[in-house]
Amino acid sequence: MSEYIIKQYQEEFIENQFKVGSEVVKDWKYFGQTPVEQLKQAYSQEGFDPETRLYCFKDDKLVGFLTAAVTETEEEKFGFLRLPFVISEHKDAEELLFNEIVEVFKKKGIKKIRAEASDHWGNALELVKKWNFKKRDDSFYIYLANVKDLSIEKDDKIEVLSFDYEKDVEPMVEIFMKKYGYTEEAAKQNFETIKNFDGVIAHLIVRKDDKIVGRALAYLTDDPKLAINGYIFGEDEVKKALLAEIVEKSKEKGVERLQMFFNHQTKNIIPTYEKYGFKFDGKGTTFEKEI
Repeated sequence: MSEYIIKQYQEEFIENQFKVGSEVVKDWKYFGQTPVEQLKQAYSQEGFDPETRLYCFKDDKLVGFLTAAVTETEEEKFGFLRLPFVISEHKDAEELLFNEIVEVFKKKGIKKIRAEASDHWGNALELVKKWNFKKRDDSFYIYLANVKDLSIEKDDKIEVLSFDYEKDVEPMVEIFMKKYGYTEEAAKQNFETIKNFDGVIAHLIVRKDDKIVGRALAYLTDDPKLAINGYIFGEDEVKKALLAEIVEKSKEKGVERLQMFFNHQTKNIIPTYEKYGFKFDGKGTTFEKEI
């Protein structure tokens, strides 16, 4: 194992990080490797900590990496990590990367770490068990629907409009800050990313008295037959109208399946989407460990 070398983040590693990550997750569900340009943007943001990005090399070749962050709220402070992404023939690197990030966290005064795992993500569940993590809670739920089976009646009294980036970004940033706890910078970056993403098939809003009361987003995955339908903001009838429009636009684009993600804050609305035809297809779980 001494033949492996761990290094902290350097910008020159990003291209190979993308290549390794893409290889590792190629057969995973519900997880994709972040593109190079998005990585560069994220790693150039104020507050980025290069000590929390670890890279494992063998013979000067990148064979694995691990990304992490320190999270601090009014109630607690903890370390969050994505479990190591390691090429299959170099599994010894998993232990090295994990042990190193634990030491990094300890030096930062962290006493508790969390990680997310799913049975759709390689050996992630084996790793949290091996490293003695304990289950904390389910972090997300995935639901899937065949577009041809979705028939949602439109409400002609609700006008669904395309998102206007000149007019709608500012009020939506405020909504993201108030409802979802985003910082202003993160919310603006979110909409900038959407604006520049070619895979968007529907970005929609509903206004009432010139105020945004509903918003929805759907975008393609690497599979052009599969689209992700993001969380729909609005009251029930507004959500229904937005989903009906997304289904229509999905059919126009040749999309065959729509996928939705829910978390512990939104799982209460799952029955509504089950009624429309969405079915459970998987989940992710957050695990925790004292260090």
